[in-house]
Amino acid sequence: MNRESPLFEEESAPTEAEMSRSLQKFKEALKGWRTSPDGEDFCPDHWGVYLDKFDERGRKIITSYSQATQKLAGYRKMRDGWGTICQYEGKDKKACGRSVSVPYK
Repeated sequence: MNRESPLFEEESAPTEAEMSRSLQKFKEALKGWRTSPDGEDFCPDHWGVYLDKFDERGRKIITSYSQATQKLAGYRKMRDGWGTICQYEGKDKKACGRSVSVPYK
């Protein structure tokens, strides 16, 4: 293979400013998302549905230990940017599939 091919172009690492800017955009896009105490992220449409699986006591405990995913955004780092996917899975085992991703550049 030709090493001068565009396939072998190395992308430069994102600058600190690009990382910061993209993280801020990612946080804004996560409005309404929640992270369970187990670290699973849920979109706004499925957080309540997830909580409905539990009795009142369980919901109170989970709600008190859950966090806005925005607060944990810096831990959702991927190779090319920031990202997460809703972990909700329905009774029919169909996954939500909703995701949020923001590239570094």
